[in-house]
Amino acid sequence: MKRFFTKIGMICILIAAQQAIGFSQANLTVEISNDSILIGNTLSVRFKMENVNGDFQEPEFENMEIWSGPNVASSFSSINGQVSNSKTYTYILKPLEEGQFVIFPATVEHEGKELSTEPQTIFVYPNPEQKKQDNSFEDDNNFFFSVPFDMPGIPEPKEKKKARPKLKRI
Repeated sequence: MKRFFTKIGMICILIAAQQAIGFSQANLTVEISNDSILIGNTLSVRFKMENVNGDFQEPEFENMEIWSGPNVASSFSSINGQVSNSKTYTYILKPLEEGQFVIFPATVEHEGKELSTEPQTIFVYPNPEQKKQDNSFEDDNNFFFSVPFDMPGIPEPKEKKKARPKLKRI
């Protein structure tokens, strides 16, 4: 009888493991904050690996200077036997000249197959007025907040009035 329950337990564990593996699709995606920017500004590029175990190979960023990156964030979850993990590589890039440029595919080898992203085209336009653009993703939840530049300045402290001496009655 004990053997029977052991076999049933092992079968249940194998079924749960198969389901967990079946639900975790390996995926590699790319996202850019802006596909058209003015020269002198930066853009963010995010590569996200989901349920992938392998070494990330960053693309060559031609005519772009890497200002920051790779900044890496990772997560892991196990819910009711479903295991998933993700790793995100974020770069902040500054184009070196105007024109049309391609961010080539990033690659990662996973279980004998090579996963790659789609190439992304970036358009860089002249910026005669030196305007600044926001390079963050719309869904970024920043811990720090930013103060608008058009806020009024801090008011000057008011001059303190001198206190009159108290008179004593005699």
